[in-house]
Amino acid sequence: MESAVLLREAAAAFCRDGRTCQVERLGEGNINETFLVRSATGCFVLQRINARVFPEPLTVIENFARITGHFLEKQREHGLSFLMAAPVRTLGGALFHLDSEGSCWRGQSY
Repeated sequence: MESAVLLREAAAAFCRDGRTCQVERLGEGNINETFLVRSATGCFVLQRINARVFPEPLTVIENFARITGHFLEKQREHGLSFLMAAPVRTLGGALFHLDSEGSCWRGQSY
């Protein structure tokens, strides 16, 4: 399947308003493919995890969510205020989207 179709499919899995307004490449990463998605409800980072580098991409995504959750808990406990990336879940509530070719995508706050 064409790469642009897979990208639109992945972006649509995370978009809260049901449609994607704009998707653009975000940088020139050496490992993962990273995009900025802008919709009517805001922006988020969409990333296709490179399975050759990370053969267990779900573990990477789950670890990121676990670490983020820990920091957010400490932030609340101690009354701290700092910005950090956080997972964006799919419309179905998952931490990731598997496209029709088996690639794993994740969303992060921007």
